[in-house]
Amino acid sequence: MTPRLPAFLCLVSLATAIPAAATTVRRLANDELTREAELIVVGRVIATKARWVDRNLLTFATVTVAETLKGTAGETITVAIPGGIDTNRRFAVSMAYPGAPTLDRNEDVVLFLVGDQEANAYAIAGFSQGKFSVVEDAEGEKLVSRDLTRVQVQKGQQVARGTRTLQRLSELVEEVRGHVRRGE
Repeated sequence: MTPRLPAFLCLVSLATAIPAAATTVRRLANDELTREAELIVVGRVIATKARWVDRNLLTFATVTVAETLKGTAGETITVAIPGGIDTNRRFAVSMAYPGAPTLDRNEDVVLFLVGDQEANAYAIAGFSQGKFSVVEDAEGEKLVSRDLTRVQVQKGQQVARGTRTLQRLSELVEEVRGHVRRGE
Protein backbone atom coordinates (compact mmCIF):
# COMPACT_ATOMS: atom_id res chain seq x y z
CA MET A 1 0.00 0.00 0.00
CA THR A 2 1.37 3.42 -0.93
CA PRO A 3 1.75 6.02 1.86
CA ARG A 4 -0.94 8.23 0.29
CA LEU A 5 -3.64 5.55 0.13
CA PRO A 6 -4.45 5.46 3.91
CA ALA A 7 -4.75 9.26 3.96
CA PHE A 8 -6.99 9.17 0.90
CA LEU A 9 -9.21 6.47 2.43
CA CYS A 10 -9.45 8.51 5.64
CA LEU A 11 -10.57 11.59 3.68
CA VAL A 12 -13.14 9.56 1.71
CA SER A 13 -14.60 8.11 4.91
CA LEU A 14 -14.82 11.58 6.49
CA ALA A 15 -16.46 13.04 3.41
CA THR A 16 -19.12 10.35 3.32
CA ALA A 17 -19.79 10.67 7.07
CA ILE A 18 -20.57 14.38 6.92
CA PRO A 19 -24.31 14.90 6.32
CA ALA A 20 -25.33 17.03 3.36
CA ALA A 21 -26.29 20.57 4.33
CA ALA A 22 -29.90 21.58 3.88
CA THR A 23 -31.74 24.81 4.43
CA THR A 24 -35.22 24.90 5.94
CA VAL A 25 -37.50 27.83 5.11
CA ARG A 26 -40.94 28.67 6.45
CA ARG A 27 -43.39 28.35 3.57
CA LEU A 28 -44.57 31.75 2.36
CA ALA A 29 -47.67 32.02 0.21
CA ASN A 30 -47.65 34.66 -2.54
CA ASP A 31 -49.76 37.05 -0.42
CA GLU A 32 -47.17 36.79 2.40
CA LEU A 33 -44.30 37.37 -0.05
CA THR A 34 -46.14 40.38 -1.46
CA ARG A 35 -46.71 41.83 2.02
CA GLU A 36 -43.06 41.24 3.04
CA ALA A 37 -41.53 42.63 -0.16
CA GLU A 38 -40.66 46.31 -0.47
CA LEU A 39 -40.22 45.96 -4.22
CA ILE A 40 -41.58 43.44 -6.73
CA VAL A 41 -40.26 43.55 -10.29
CA VAL A 42 -40.27 41.71 -13.58
CA GLY A 43 -36.89 42.06 -15.24
CA ARG A 44 -33.76 40.60 -16.81
CA VAL A 45 -30.40 39.90 -15.20
CA ILE A 46 -27.76 41.70 -17.26
CA ALA A 47 -24.65 41.19 -15.12
CA THR A 48 -23.34 39.41 -12.04
CA LYS A 49 -20.21 40.04 -10.00
CA ALA A 50 -18.96 38.48 -6.76
CA ARG A 51 -17.72 40.84 -4.06
CA TRP A 52 -16.76 40.56 -0.39
CA VAL A 53 -18.87 42.36 2.20
CA ASP A 54 -17.05 42.04 5.49
CA ARG A 55 -16.25 38.30 5.67
CA ASN A 56 -19.10 37.20 3.40
CA LEU A 57 -18.84 36.60 -0.32
CA LEU A 58 -21.93 37.89 -2.11
CA THR A 59 -22.92 37.89 -5.76
CA PHE A 60 -24.35 41.19 -6.94
CA ALA A 61 -26.73 40.94 -9.89
CA THR A 62 -27.73 43.93 -11.98
CA VAL A 63 -31.34 43.60 -13.16
CA THR A 64 -33.02 45.76 -15.79
CA VAL A 65 -36.59 46.43 -14.71
CA ALA A 66 -39.28 45.78 -17.33
CA GLU A 67 -42.24 46.19 -14.96
CA THR A 68 -42.70 47.19 -11.32
CA LEU A 69 -45.55 45.46 -9.48
CA LYS A 70 -44.91 47.00 -6.05
CA GLY A 71 -42.71 49.86 -4.87
CA THR A 72 -40.59 52.21 -6.95
CA ALA A 73 -37.60 51.13 -9.02
CA GLY A 74 -35.27 52.79 -11.46
CA GLU A 75 -34.30 51.32 -14.84
CA THR A 76 -31.87 48.96 -13.09
CA ILE A 77 -31.57 47.57 -9.57
CA THR A 78 -28.88 45.63 -7.74
CA VAL A 79 -29.71 42.36 -5.99
CA ALA A 80 -27.32 40.73 -3.51
CA ILE A 81 -27.30 36.93 -3.24
CA PRO A 82 -25.32 34.98 -0.64
CA GLY A 83 -22.35 33.09 -2.06
CA GLY A 84 -20.31 33.32 -5.20
CA ILE A 85 -16.85 32.78 -6.67
CA ASP A 86 -14.02 35.26 -6.18
CA THR A 87 -11.67 34.79 -9.15
CA ASN A 88 -9.59 37.88 -8.32
CA ARG A 89 -7.09 35.80 -6.33
CA ARG A 90 -4.24 33.50 -7.17
CA PHE A 91 -6.55 30.62 -6.25
CA ALA A 92 -10.28 31.17 -6.74
CA VAL A 93 -12.38 31.16 -3.57
CA SER A 94 -15.93 29.86 -3.61
CA MET A 95 -18.59 30.29 -0.94
CA ALA A 96 -21.93 28.50 -1.19
CA TYR A 97 -25.11 28.59 0.88
CA PRO A 98 -27.34 25.51 0.51
CA GLY A 99 -30.64 26.43 -1.12
CA ALA A 100 -29.68 30.04 -1.86
CA PRO A 101 -31.35 31.53 -4.93
CA THR A 102 -29.24 32.05 -8.02
CA LEU A 103 -29.50 34.66 -10.76
CA ASP A 104 -27.92 33.95 -14.13
CA ARG A 105 -26.93 36.47 -16.79
CA ASN A 106 -29.72 36.95 -19.39
CA GLU A 107 -32.25 35.24 -17.13
CA ASP A 108 -35.75 36.76 -17.09
CA VAL A 109 -37.15 36.86 -13.57
CA VAL A 110 -39.89 38.00 -11.23
CA LEU A 111 -38.33 39.07 -7.92
CA PHE A 112 -39.86 39.82 -4.52
CA LEU A 113 -37.26 42.03 -2.82
CA VAL A 114 -36.39 43.55 0.53
CA GLY A 115 -33.73 46.15 1.26
CA ASP A 116 -30.33 44.92 2.42
CA GLN A 117 -28.66 47.89 4.11
CA GLU A 118 -25.40 46.04 4.80
CA ALA A 119 -24.91 45.17 1.13
CA ASN A 120 -26.41 48.44 -0.16
CA ALA A 121 -28.65 46.43 -2.47
CA TYR A 122 -31.85 44.40 -2.45
CA ALA A 123 -32.14 40.82 -1.18
CA ILE A 124 -34.65 38.23 -2.34
CA ALA A 125 -37.54 37.88 0.13
CA GLY A 126 -38.12 34.41 1.54
CA PHE A 127 -34.74 33.17 0.32
CA SER A 128 -35.46 31.08 -2.83
CA GLN A 129 -39.22 31.58 -2.49
CA GLY A 130 -39.06 35.17 -3.76
CA LYS A 131 -37.44 34.31 -7.10
CA PHE A 132 -39.37 33.12 -10.14
CA SER A 133 -37.70 32.36 -13.49
CA VAL A 134 -39.61 33.41 -16.60
CA VAL A 135 -39.67 30.77 -19.34
CA GLU A 136 -41.63 30.23 -22.55
CA ASP A 137 -43.60 27.12 -23.38
CA ALA A 138 -43.71 25.51 -26.86
CA GLU A 139 -46.47 27.92 -27.94
CA GLY A 140 -44.50 30.99 -26.81
CA GLU A 141 -46.60 31.68 -23.70
CA LYS A 142 -44.60 33.12 -20.80
CA LEU A 143 -44.63 31.03 -17.64
CA VAL A 144 -42.94 31.44 -14.27
CA SER A 145 -41.09 28.61 -12.59
CA ARG A 146 -40.14 28.58 -8.92
CA ASP A 147 -37.60 25.94 -7.92
CA LEU A 148 -37.60 25.08 -4.22
CA THR A 149 -36.14 21.59 -4.66
CA ARG A 150 -32.88 22.58 -2.90
CA VAL A 151 -34.60 23.57 0.36
CA GLN A 152 -36.76 21.99 3.01
CA VAL A 153 -40.09 23.81 3.36
CA GLN A 154 -41.88 24.03 6.69
CA LYS A 155 -45.65 24.42 6.77
CA GLY A 156 -47.04 24.24 10.29
CA GLN A 157 -45.36 21.28 12.01
CA GLN A 158 -44.59 19.51 8.72
CA VAL A 159 -41.25 19.79 6.92
CA ALA A 160 -40.85 18.41 3.41
CA ARG A 161 -38.57 18.77 0.40
CA GLY A 162 -39.60 21.79 -1.67
CA THR A 163 -41.07 21.38 -5.13
CA ARG A 164 -40.88 23.09 -8.51
CA THR A 165 -43.98 25.04 -9.53
CA LEU A 166 -45.07 26.40 -12.89
CA GLN A 167 -47.80 28.93 -13.68
CA ARG A 168 -48.60 31.57 -16.30
CA LEU A 169 -46.70 34.83 -15.84
CA SER A 170 -49.92 36.78 -16.43
CA GLU A 171 -51.64 34.88 -13.59
CA LEU A 172 -48.82 35.62 -11.13
CA VAL A 173 -48.75 39.30 -12.13
CA GLU A 174 -52.54 39.63 -11.65
CA GLU A 175 -52.38 37.76 -8.34
CA VAL A 176 -49.64 40.08 -7.04
CA ARG A 177 -51.47 43.20 -8.24
CA GLY A 178 -54.57 41.99 -6.39
CA HIS A 179 -52.57 41.49 -3.18
CA VAL A 180 -51.06 44.98 -3.56
CA ARG A 181 -54.51 46.57 -4.15
CA ARG A 182 -55.89 44.87 -1.02
CA GLY A 183 -52.83 45.91 1.00
CA GLU A 184 -51.63 42.34 1.49
